[in-house]
Amino acid sequence: MSKRVLFISAHMGFMVNAIIDGMESAGFEVVTSTFDIDELSNIEQRPRLWVAYTDEEISNFNDALVYIKDTVTEREIPFFAIGDVDGLFGFKKIVPLEIITKEFLRPFDVNELIEALDKASDAESRTGEKKKILIVDDNATTLRRMKNLLESRYQCYMANSGMNAITFLANNTVDLILLDYEMPVVNGVQVLKMIRSDPSMASIPVMFLTGKSSKDVVMEVASLKPEKYLLKSMSPVEVIKSIEIFFKEQRLE
Repeated sequence: MSKRVLFISAHMGFMVNAIIDGMESAGFEVVTSTFDIDELSNIEQRPRLWVAYTDEEISNFNDALVYIKDTVTEREIPFFAIGDVDGLFGFKKIVPLEIITKEFLRPFDVNELIEALDKASDAESRTGEKKKILIVDDNATTLRRMKNLLESRYQCYMANSGMNAITFLANNTVDLILLDYEMPVVNGVQVLKMIRSDPSMASIPVMFLTGKSSKDVVMEVASLKPEKYLLKSMSPVEVIKSIEIFFKEQRLE
């Protein structure tokens, strides 16, 4: 895993530049952002390590702090806070201490931060390999949309038919299958029955991702005990959250 850090600060300055220079000299790729929700949420391929530099202005950014708190909590991101007494005190009014991996009271030795980041990066490398997801749908637009939505978080594969999915699974392993219900020749229910009947595939978790929401369809699918039943009408945020919750619960088990 590449050593990438998201560094969040209200503004640039001598101290901030010195910290960034120290991280870059230690081999980290540093992505910077201000305490702005839009800026934070629009970062592509966000790093898995976050550092926040706080000061007396931190109370002006409550909305961004709430966003940071929620994102760090939901995605289990290693998170480090830097600041003086007042800055850290204001910061922890919004961001609870239990989700802060380590805090650094200014003035501090940048090498201590780098050492902590190295440890967190090593831990992420051991446990943070991308989960593999097979997306099965006969609609090319849906396949591409789902791949674009998920590929920054997961290693995604695509199959445009039920039989292509079975062929792929005969030679590859994945951590989750997102399966469409309505497909020609071999529909989603038939695909799932084939998966469950093959010992080499039977344990692979399957979620239906479909536009079908009628009671009869839901009952038919429920009898096969998929992990979840997701609707294509769900927002991208809801789809991602459902998958993340599933993998989080799987780790806890």
